[in-house]
Amino acid sequence: HDEADKLYRDALKLAQQGGSAADQATVQYNLANNLLAQGRFEEAEATYNASAQLCLENQLNPLLAMVLSNMAIALQRQGRVDQAVESFQVARRTFAALDNPCGEAYVLDSQAQSLAAAGRGEDALQSWNEALARYDSIRNPAMADAREGGRADILEKIERFRAAMEQTKNSAEQLKNSATLGG
Repeated sequence: HDEADKLYRDALKLAQQGGSAADQATVQYNLANNLLAQGRFEEAEATYNASAQLCLENQLNPLLAMVLSNMAIALQRQGRVDQAVESFQVARRTFAALDNPCGEAYVLDSQAQSLAAAGRGEDALQSWNEALARYDSIRNPAMADAREGGRADILEKIERFRAAMEQTKNSAEQLKNSATLGG
């Protein structure tokens, strides 16, 4: 990641010297993704913010939606779940305005994973169900593989999450029963 970080920073300098706003925003987005992968969440957030600003100033809405989605993940990893949900919601509305149901479903899936990690299971399930509904809304035959693959992925995540919740519930009951018997 250190080498990638250096390369992205070099590319950003070049883009700032003579590249387009789209080039600059894209390089910042990629740099932020690298920072996010390294666990440098505050730096990632700041870099996503810079990319988002360029996207807003230059109407780079498809990139903006992805920037906001990943910024939300950086916010969630810093424990700022409510701000993350707000960022996910703006990203979703941006994808909706672009008539991109796969993008909306991606955001809802990412939001669900963040909510699940924050212990907000019911909210996570609601987001996954909304993602499933977005995949179900895809009617274009050319997008059938995306619809079916997305549906399968979301259904698997819902099943795994429910199984984990059930296991947690059973473990808690076993602890309670053993404490009652032993006490």
